[in-house]
Amino acid sequence: MSNAMHTLRRFRAAAIGVIGVATVGLWSASAGWWGRADAARPSVEHSRDAASSRHPTPPLPLPEPPPPALSLPIARAPSRPAREPFREFTSERTESLYLTSGPVPGVAHPNALVYVPAGLDRRAPLSVVVFFHGWHGCASVVAGADVAPCVPHGHRRVPLGLVRQMRAARADAVLIVPQFAMDVAATEPGTFRDDGGFRRFLAEILARIEPHVGLHRVDDLARVVLASHSAGFVPLLHALERGGVPVTEVALFDSMYDHRVRFEHWVMTHAGRFNALSRHAMRFVCVYQDPGIAGAARRMAVSLQKYFASRGRRDVVFVRDDPARLQPGEAHAAIVFARVPGDHAMTARANFAAVLRGAGL
Repeated sequence: MSNAMHTLRRFRAAAIGVIGVATVGLWSASAGWWGRADAARPSVEHSRDAASSRHPTPPLPLPEPPPPALSLPIARAPSRPAREPFREFTSERTESLYLTSGPVPGVAHPNALVYVPAGLDRRAPLSVVVFFHGWHGCASVVAGADVAPCVPHGHRRVPLGLVRQMRAARADAVLIVPQFAMDVAATEPGTFRDDGGFRRFLAEILARIEPHVGLHRVDDLARVVLASHSAGFVPLLHALERGGVPVTEVALFDSMYDHRVRFEHWVMTHAGRFNALSRHAMRFVCVYQDPGIAGAARRMAVSLQKYFASRGRRDVVFVRDDPARLQPGEAHAAIVFARVPGDHAMTARANFAAVLRGAGL
């Protein structure tokens, strides 16, 4: 039994050896065949390189640049004219105006001269000083500082220096000088004789100077001062009584030759507002040197002193009959009668600035 088992094991081992040898040989043969086949067949990379050398591939074209943008005209808003910058304060200017509502319509010369001082606040209420010239006068000469004729080849007239005194007083007001009959011995009121004639004149002036001083209306004016020299009191009275304008002050420079009672009536009608301490006070000033005016001035002064004294107000009227230049303290009184030295023109040329300071302008 043992011999048989031993023989069987030897046979199994021999069989396994034969199968192993056969398997190895078969593997070697197949490896040799695949090796020879790989050696005979070129690689993919080799084939591509060879093909490239025989048929070179053209380079890819570069991308074309985009077409240029169309240059279309750009629609622009129409240009506007440059506007003058808004200024809070005025610049100094003097201008002669031709008006439809002037005191003497239909004439070839200007109807008024207007002086706007520098530094007026355009947003604040406006004050105006209207000066009425006398005989042989004209607005340009009375406002100026030089002796000059009013008409070509005419007589040389004496100036009153109104613009210079406006500057000296630093008055925050617009000066207006209406032009009446040019360089003649008369001062007719013209259209100021009509009801509302002076108001229309003043309203047109305010409209014309609006670009320089801002928008202002007659009823909104802070103060309206009417002043006259010599015979200028005639149109002044018409503007005062029939002009339709609320007047706050009247100043006469050697000018009350007549109608004292009418001026006195105006003062008494507004007696309650003649208070120098009031913000909205009214004033009346009579500066004179002419003996023909002195008598009327004294009578009116005495009458008003009695009138206010009877109402317990003895400090309203200031009177000085000694000739001396008007002083600032005197000019601040509500009612002033002051005799001054000098000639007829000097009453205005030397005292207009003091009156402006007294008005609080």
